[in-house]
Amino acid sequence: MSEDKNLDAFVSRLHSNRQQMETIADWHIRAYKEGGVELPWAIDSTWVNMNVYGDYVDGNRDLDTEASLEKLSKVVKFATKQKNVLVKKNYDDRDFELTVEITSDDESKSYTIMYYVKREAVCTRRVVGTKEIPEQIVPARTEEVVEWDCEPVSLLAIANRD
Repeated sequence: MSEDKNLDAFVSRLHSNRQQMETIADWHIRAYKEGGVELPWAIDSTWVNMNVYGDYVDGNRDLDTEASLEKLSKVVKFATKQKNVLVKKNYDDRDFELTVEITSDDESKSYTIMYYVKREAVCTRRVVGTKEIPEQIVPARTEEVVEWDCEPVSLLAIANRD
């Protein structure tokens, strides 16, 4: 190791980030080739939208729940056949999330990829009542109005001071 601790720390982070990106990119490539899972746009995507929308109707695009679930099912089918992979499901207020946790062979690192669809793709929305929301008035307050006066700055002149 060198005596430059800043450089050593930077190179260590670079190695770790490179390892993460390569692991996740490899996952996406294998899922595509072996499982027919659609490739995400970003190489190192860890949050992948699996929603499929139909045509515009009255200015809106309806969620194609069947096509969305078909895409998500390919992920599950592929992921459950892989070693060192844990698959979890979670429902939140808006989405259904499928978490794929990939652990390295030596179990020293794990990476998580979250695939998600809108909750309506897997659940049926049901109104069970109503509630009244009282009117809310924001109290008066004083806020600063700010403008900036900036002098031209030469970053090269600053850098060359020494």
